[in-house]
Amino acid sequence: MLGLTGLLDALFIHKAITTPLWISYLQAGFLTFTLLVYLWTILANPGIPLSTSSPFLSQAYCPTCHSFQTSTTEHCGVCEVCVQDWDHHCPWVGKCVGRGNKVAFYLWIAGMLCSALTLCVGNPWPWG
Repeated sequence: MLGLTGLLDALFIHKAITTPLWISYLQAGFLTFTLLVYLWTILANPGIPLSTSSPFLSQAYCPTCHSFQTSTTEHCGVCEVCVQDWDHHCPWVGKCVGRGNKVAFYLWIAGMLCSALTLCVGNPWPWG
């Protein structure tokens, strides 16, 4: 019977030995890219207006933020801020996705998918 130590050896050590070196470099590159884009996503301003716009250029007033909104600005109920080009509030990054970090967010998703793909394709199961 295969114990827990044997299972961990089969899953991790055998995969590390049988993975070609170029796939390991590709995996490390995708992981680095994913982490850097994740940092860009969480550190960027999602599109919170830094100043209140004049009522002549806006169409709505947000009573929670006490500011005038443009037509593309929406209020996030989780963050309690108004965000330009609001997409959604993402619990994985802990903030809203909007005008300032939407590109970084979608690059982060693409990086995670590429990382998962290289892990699945580059590491065959040791028992089959």
